[in-house]
Amino acid sequence: MKRYKRIIDTVLTACLVIVAATGIMLHLKKHGIVIEPRAVLKAIHYYAGYLFSLCALLHVQMCLPVLQKMKAKPWFRRFTWILLGICAALLLTGIVKQFSPVKMLLAKWKK
Repeated sequence: MKRYKRIIDTVLTACLVIVAATGIMLHLKKHGIVIEPRAVLKAIHYYAGYLFSLCALLHVQMCLPVLQKMKAKPWFRRFTWILLGICAALLLTGIVKQFSPVKMLLAKWKK
């Protein structure tokens, strides 16, 4: 069990780095810096983001006994809820952005 947790934590960390790096590269377009091939960057960003979400759920599931013991501490509970809210907001933002690209929304809004 400990070995699987280490693997999941390693994949979780790698996905965080990949999602952050590709997200920054994709964001640079707004500042006039275009990194090609964009379609590949987007695909890597989405797949790494979904893998990150899956690994985060598995991580929480594996650490649940420890989390249950730690919930008595008020600072830990607040931090956990803040972290959960940030992760949920990022996941929902990514899903909305993937299924309704900004260009389509702007085109409909301008008409």
